[in-house]
Amino acid sequence: MPARPATTALAIGRDHKSEALPQKDAGVPLSANREALVERLYETLQASSSASRAAARPAHLRRIAAAEADAFLAFLADGNVAAVKAQGAQRAEQGLGTSAMLRMCAALRQFCQAQLDGDRFQEALAALDEYAAALVESFVDAREAIIVAEQEHIRAALQRELEDLYESEREHRVLAEALRDSAAALNSTLDLNEVLDRILTNAARVVPHDAANIMFVEGGVAFVVREHGYITQDVDTSGLCFPVAQTPTLRHMTETGQPVVIPDVRSFEGWVDVDDELWIRSYAGAPIYIRSYAGAPIRGRSDLIGFLSLDSTRPNAFAETDVEALRAFADQAAVSIENARLYRELEIASQNLEQMVEARTAELRRLKESVETIINNSPDAILFVRTNGSIEATNRAVHELSGFEPEELIGRPLLDLMDRSSSDDLQEALLGALNQGTTHRLEATAQRKDGATFDANIALAPVVEDGVLTGLVCSLQDISALKEVTRMKDAFVSNVSHELRTPIANIKLYHDLLERNPGKGVTYMAHLKRETARLSNIVEDLLLLSRLDQGRVALKRTPINLNDLAVQYVTDRTLLAESRGLILSFSGDPDLPDVQGDPSLLGQALGVLLTNAFNYTSKGGKVFVSTQTRWRDEARWITLAVGDTGPGISVEEQRHIFDRFFRGDAAHETNTPGTGLGLAIAREIVERHRGKIEVISEGVPGKGTTFVIWLPVSA
Repeated sequence: MPARPATTALAIGRDHKSEALPQKDAGVPLSANREALVERLYETLQASSSASRAAARPAHLRRIAAAEADAFLAFLADGNVAAVKAQGAQRAEQGLGTSAMLRMCAALRQFCQAQLDGDRFQEALAALDEYAAALVESFVDAREAIIVAEQEHIRAALQRELEDLYESEREHRVLAEALRDSAAALNSTLDLNEVLDRILTNAARVVPHDAANIMFVEGGVAFVVREHGYITQDVDTSGLCFPVAQTPTLRHMTETGQPVVIPDVRSFEGWVDVDDELWIRSYAGAPIYIRSYAGAPIRGRSDLIGFLSLDSTRPNAFAETDVEALRAFADQAAVSIENARLYRELEIASQNLEQMVEARTAELRRLKESVETIINNSPDAILFVRTNGSIEATNRAVHELSGFEPEELIGRPLLDLMDRSSSDDLQEALLGALNQGTTHRLEATAQRKDGATFDANIALAPVVEDGVLTGLVCSLQDISALKEVTRMKDAFVSNVSHELRTPIANIKLYHDLLERNPGKGVTYMAHLKRETARLSNIVEDLLLLSRLDQGRVALKRTPINLNDLAVQYVTDRTLLAESRGLILSFSGDPDLPDVQGDPSLLGQALGVLLTNAFNYTSKGGKVFVSTQTRWRDEARWITLAVGDTGPGISVEEQRHIFDRFFRGDAAHETNTPGTGLGLAIAREIVERHRGKIEVISEGVPGKGTTFVIWLPVSA
């Protein structure tokens, strides 16, 4: 609180110089000189540098001087201190300063001193002191109350300002976070369709709305490319088009580059409806028409890309802050759309890059980048070899092929990748490519990091820069599979030739015998029929295997109960088993679930296994068929097993039992007819059903062999 000024008679007037006043007249009361007193107080207020902010006008100062003169004269008459205090409080409210109040009290003293003498002055002086004390005390109290009120007002205003600033800062922070997250989401993909979807998804975080759409502009026409939140009747919003020049909102945004807000579209003459049929979906599913709109232009670096439009079912849904947020978000969207468009153009360009390489060979940097891309993504192992035969660079395929990390090969001789048996051949090819400057090719045996070897096709091509040989490009291809295919082809041709030779030779033999001895035609014709049937079986089996290999056998999948299938085949072959003195039995799992498969093909595989079991089981032996549900490799399988008590299959023969044309010792020893293709066909059929087939045998006569077909329950 400010200190109160002194109010004693001694304090009043001592600091102020007396000025010329009217002469004393002992018989005239002070009230008679009221006008002189008013004039004196008015001059004092004018001279005071503390004249109030509210009392700066002369007319107002004169009213204050008159009121003060009347209050003082009234106090001299009635001694009413309460009135004086009210007068002091009023002066504080009128904005007078403390200095002005003290000057007025001093002016009153001087006036009394000039007008009165002797006892009258002393009496007036005592009254003046009491008046001044009451006046100043009430003035100070009122002044303090005003100051406190003003401070409280200022404090409240500051608090409101701080709250407004905090709220504004919070809103800006929320907006900044939303824009940051939106930018991250938009920039996390370069696919244009994903960018458009994410723009609409994130727009709701920046500016709340009920529906939104994105338009692109081409040839002065804006067309909708993405929308969210609308439902239409016989109108496809994705195909809507608006001529920019004839659509007021779009024309304004195009010309000014500024967003547009329409508080209520019903009162906006330029609003364009789409056949009065476009509305926003409400949560209850009922149509609610658009009431307010906000749009912003999506501007690229050099031209207008399109527009981002937000719609609301509520009038006045968008504020000025929303406009700035929408503008900022539209700018982000423009960058993301341009990047996505550029990426799409780059994708198209990259597809044509291979055709453009030859035309741009002079651009060394582009060529280098293109070559590195091609090399690093090539399925073939590619190495750059210095003229001294050491490896300088490799691609990723080298690691996949050899097992060596790139840093393990850099600086090492290329010969380290070869088996010793092929080192001399590779060395000769290296020297030939370097000395002759021509491409050399060879097939060699390469060696992996773990010591395993593989057949490799190697090409060595010289690299010439500015007429100088700088090294060799070496490519390695693993041709082990091709070699194996060649071996299998040769073996297949050999086996087919062998298997076909016997029936063909027999057919020729019995044909010659028939010509020489027609009398035995019946006997010879029976032999010819059997050999022809054998030849036909071989050809049919080969054709079936070929169709299976080429995927030309379509699986007619239906739910199959293997119990029913097995019972059918066992029943059909019971008489055959009895005729050979065999005991044929079946044991099925009663809770066996169905599998999806081709019953005809699976029946053919089962028939092959039953035929083999009959052929290799002696009289008095047993052949049994069983089904079971089993778990293997954390999966549920159904097994179909065919076993016998025949001679069994040795471990050595088990490794080849499913090879084409393979026939074991038992077949040759017993002269059992067959082509050696049955088990190969059975395996192909089972594998087409995503299943497995395995053989179980100890190779001990009497303990026989069991073939098990595994089919997944989900097959």
